[in-house]
Amino acid sequence: MVPLTGPVLPVVAPVAELIARTASVDGAVGRDEAPEQEAYTLSGDVFFEPDSAALTPRAEAELATIAASLGDGRPASVEVVGHTDSVDDDAHNQALSEARAAAVQQSLLAQVPGLPVTTQGRGETQPVALEEGSPAEVDRARALNRRVEITATR
Repeated sequence: MVPLTGPVLPVVAPVAELIARTASVDGAVGRDEAPEQEAYTLSGDVFFEPDSAALTPRAEAELATIAASLGDGRPASVEVVGHTDSVDDDAHNQALSEARAAAVQQSLLAQVPGLPVTTQGRGETQPVALEEGSPAEVDRARALNRRVEITATR
Protein backbone atom coordinates (compact mmCIF):
# COMPACT_ATOMS: atom_id res chain seq x y z
CA MET A 1 0.00 0.00 0.00
CA VAL A 2 1.30 3.50 -0.95
CA PRO A 3 0.88 6.30 1.64
CA LEU A 4 -1.44 9.08 0.44
CA THR A 5 0.12 11.84 2.47
CA GLY A 6 2.87 14.17 1.45
CA PRO A 7 4.57 17.15 2.91
CA VAL A 8 2.25 19.83 4.24
CA LEU A 9 2.98 23.23 2.74
CA PRO A 10 1.62 26.45 4.17
CA VAL A 11 -0.90 28.24 2.02
CA VAL A 12 -0.12 31.92 1.84
CA ALA A 13 -2.28 34.27 -0.11
CA PRO A 14 -0.64 37.27 -1.75
CA VAL A 15 -1.05 40.40 0.30
CA ALA A 16 -2.05 43.57 -1.49
CA GLU A 17 -1.48 46.98 -0.04
CA LEU A 18 -4.59 48.06 1.82
CA ILE A 19 -6.30 51.23 0.76
CA ALA A 20 -8.85 52.82 3.04
CA ARG A 21 -11.47 54.69 1.00
CA THR A 22 -13.83 57.26 2.51
CA ALA A 23 -16.02 59.99 1.03
CA SER A 24 -18.32 62.74 2.18
CA VAL A 25 -22.00 61.87 1.96
CA ASP A 26 -22.58 64.36 -0.85
CA GLY A 27 -19.50 63.23 -2.79
CA ALA A 28 -17.70 66.57 -2.43
CA VAL A 29 -14.52 64.97 -1.10
CA GLY A 30 -13.21 61.44 -1.54
CA ARG A 31 -10.15 60.18 0.32
CA ASP A 32 -7.98 57.13 -0.35
CA GLU A 33 -5.30 56.32 2.21
CA ALA A 34 -2.51 53.78 1.83
CA PRO A 35 0.69 53.36 3.86
CA GLU A 36 2.82 55.52 1.54
CA GLN A 37 0.21 57.75 -0.05
CA GLU A 38 -2.89 59.76 0.69
CA ALA A 39 -5.14 60.97 -2.13
CA TYR A 40 -8.13 63.31 -2.19
CA THR A 41 -10.60 63.85 -5.01
CA LEU A 42 -12.41 67.17 -4.82
CA SER A 43 -15.63 67.74 -6.74
CA GLY A 44 -15.30 70.69 -9.08
CA ASP A 45 -19.01 71.43 -8.69
CA VAL A 46 -18.65 71.93 -4.93
CA PHE A 47 -15.23 73.58 -4.88
CA PHE A 48 -15.65 76.08 -7.74
CA GLU A 49 -18.33 78.15 -9.37
CA PRO A 50 -19.03 77.09 -12.98
CA ASP A 51 -16.20 78.03 -15.36
CA SER A 52 -14.22 79.65 -12.53
CA ALA A 53 -11.12 78.96 -10.44
CA ALA A 54 -12.39 80.91 -7.43
CA LEU A 55 -12.78 78.62 -4.41
CA THR A 56 -16.19 78.46 -2.74
CA PRO A 57 -16.57 78.89 1.04
CA ARG A 58 -17.19 75.13 1.29
CA ALA A 59 -13.93 74.54 -0.57
CA GLU A 60 -11.99 76.70 1.88
CA ALA A 61 -13.44 74.76 4.83
CA GLU A 62 -12.68 71.37 3.27
CA LEU A 63 -9.18 72.46 2.26
CA ALA A 64 -8.51 73.60 5.84
CA THR A 65 -9.25 70.05 7.02
CA ILE A 66 -7.07 68.55 4.29
CA ALA A 67 -4.25 71.02 5.03
CA ALA A 68 -4.35 70.10 8.73
CA SER A 69 -4.02 66.42 7.82
CA LEU A 70 -1.16 67.10 5.42
CA GLY A 71 0.57 69.38 7.90
CA ASP A 72 0.45 66.69 10.59
CA GLY A 73 2.00 64.07 8.31
CA ARG A 74 4.45 66.37 6.53
CA PRO A 75 4.53 64.47 3.22
CA ALA A 76 7.63 64.39 1.04
CA SER A 77 5.58 65.71 -1.90
CA VAL A 78 2.07 66.87 -2.72
CA GLU A 79 0.74 66.98 -6.27
CA VAL A 80 -2.42 68.89 -7.17
CA VAL A 81 -3.97 68.04 -10.56
CA GLY A 82 -6.93 69.86 -12.08
CA HIS A 83 -9.37 68.24 -14.53
CA THR A 84 -12.35 69.52 -16.51
CA ASP A 85 -15.24 68.11 -18.50
CA SER A 86 -15.31 68.34 -22.30
CA VAL A 87 -17.50 71.46 -22.49
CA ASP A 88 -15.62 74.30 -24.24
CA ASP A 89 -12.43 74.00 -26.29
CA ASP A 90 -9.20 72.24 -25.31
CA ALA A 91 -7.21 75.43 -24.66
CA HIS A 92 -9.90 76.89 -22.39
CA ASN A 93 -10.23 73.63 -20.44
CA GLN A 94 -6.46 73.30 -20.06
CA ALA A 95 -6.17 76.85 -18.69
CA LEU A 96 -9.14 76.31 -16.33
CA SER A 97 -7.69 73.06 -14.98
CA GLU A 98 -4.34 74.76 -14.35
CA ALA A 99 -5.99 77.73 -12.62
CA ARG A 100 -8.06 75.44 -10.37
CA ALA A 101 -5.00 73.41 -9.39
CA ALA A 102 -3.14 76.65 -8.60
CA ALA A 103 -6.05 77.91 -6.45
CA VAL A 104 -5.96 74.70 -4.39
CA GLN A 105 -2.17 74.94 -4.11
CA GLN A 106 -2.38 78.53 -2.86
CA SER A 107 -4.98 77.59 -0.26
CA LEU A 108 -2.87 74.69 1.03
CA LEU A 109 0.30 76.80 1.17
CA ALA A 110 -1.50 79.59 3.03
CA GLN A 111 -2.35 77.08 5.74
CA VAL A 112 0.84 74.98 5.69
CA PRO A 113 3.75 77.16 4.57
CA GLY A 114 6.61 75.20 3.10
CA LEU A 115 4.45 72.27 2.04
CA PRO A 116 6.11 70.81 -1.10
CA VAL A 117 3.19 71.30 -3.51
CA THR A 118 3.36 71.08 -7.30
CA THR A 119 0.48 71.56 -9.74
CA GLN A 120 -0.63 70.27 -13.11
CA GLY A 121 -3.63 70.87 -15.28
CA ARG A 122 -4.85 68.09 -17.50
CA GLY A 123 -7.93 69.76 -18.97
CA GLU A 124 -10.34 67.21 -20.36
CA THR A 125 -7.66 64.62 -21.27
CA GLN A 126 -8.23 62.18 -18.37
CA PRO A 127 -11.96 61.71 -17.83
CA VAL A 128 -13.14 59.27 -15.17
CA ALA A 129 -16.56 58.93 -16.83
CA LEU A 130 -17.68 58.80 -20.46
CA GLU A 131 -19.76 61.83 -21.36
CA GLU A 132 -22.37 59.99 -23.41
CA GLY A 133 -25.88 58.61 -23.10
CA SER A 134 -29.01 60.42 -22.02
CA PRO A 135 -28.79 64.10 -21.05
CA ALA A 136 -28.92 63.10 -17.37
CA GLU A 137 -26.11 60.56 -17.86
CA VAL A 138 -23.99 63.12 -19.67
CA ASP A 139 -24.56 65.65 -16.86
CA ARG A 140 -23.52 63.09 -14.22
CA ALA A 141 -20.41 62.11 -16.18
CA ARG A 142 -19.39 65.72 -16.68
CA ALA A 143 -19.81 66.40 -12.97
CA LEU A 144 -17.48 63.49 -12.17
CA ASN A 145 -14.90 64.71 -14.67
CA ARG A 146 -14.79 68.21 -13.13
CA ARG A 147 -12.44 67.55 -10.24
CA VAL A 148 -9.15 68.34 -8.55
CA GLU A 149 -6.99 65.52 -7.22
CA ILE A 150 -4.48 65.96 -4.40
CA THR A 151 -1.91 63.20 -3.90
CA ALA A 152 0.45 63.32 -0.93
CA THR A 153 3.38 60.91 -0.88
CA ARG A 154 5.11 60.15 2.41
